[in-house]
Amino acid sequence: MTALSLEKAVEIINAAFARGADLKLKPLGVSVLDAGGHLVAFQRQDGASFLRPQMSAGKAYGALAIGIGSRRVEASPRSARIWLPAFPTCRVDACCRSSAAC
Repeated sequence: MTALSLEKAVEIINAAFARGADLKLKPLGVSVLDAGGHLVAFQRQDGASFLRPQMSAGKAYGALAIGIGSRRVEASPRSARIWLPAFPTCRVDACCRSSAAC
């Protein structure tokens, strides 16, 4: 397995911020985790909510834990029924429900 470098993680974050600007989204926080679920990089745009670090890392961690991208989790019609029951003991800093708020 190829290690995820900090340089690549920052590229991913910059691409996410650019896409957010294209879509005229509210300020984002983006976490990039490696395959083991360890935080490699996080950046928060000015004006993003104070829980953005925990929420973005939680969303990434949860998606990694079930083996699919967070966009696919959110797009799944079953995600609302399976996401929260799948993680009954999670804290907000460990994972969060995939939604526009995360």
